[in-house]
Amino acid sequence: AYEVLSDDEAREKYINKHILGLKDEDDLAMEQVQQVLAAEAAFKAGMTVLNNGKVTEALQHFKKAVDGYPEEAEYVAYYGYTLFRANQNANSSRAAEGMELIRKSIELKEMAPKPYHLLGKVYLMSGDPKAARKWLRKSLKLQPDNPEAVRDYRRAEAMSKGEVSVPATA
Repeated sequence: AYEVLSDDEAREKYINKHILGLKDEDDLAMEQVQQVLAAEAAFKAGMTVLNNGKVTEALQHFKKAVDGYPEEAEYVAYYGYTLFRANQNANSSRAAEGMELIRKSIELKEMAPKPYHLLGKVYLMSGDPKAARKWLRKSLKLQPDNPEAVRDYRRAEAMSKGEVSVPATA
């Protein structure tokens, strides 16, 4: 007790934390770590339900992930993608907002292949194979061994040639 009370800095920290209830740097850092871990858990849950075709439920999980860690490009990209998919036929302004979020995720991390891929998928679903190929090419330059991006690129090429007329939905 004497060491804490006799040292001005230690006394101030003690008063701030134990008497005033203020958080110190360690408390704030731990809160931030917990927030990032919660965002990661929400993202993983979103991926699971998205892979099961539950777009609206995935949208909610991805929103939680973005709220918890808005600097993570992949979280923002998937939130934008599911926002687009959930609103593509019902609310064009919300769908456009989803596309903008994917573009924002590209700005957050330019060398991440997934945002480019998701933007290509969005254009593919919109029936714009030229734009889809552009974004899918960028994704494949960064990750040439992505079989899903290769498949989507081939679908965009087939749409360009008129071989496939119905846009992909997933």
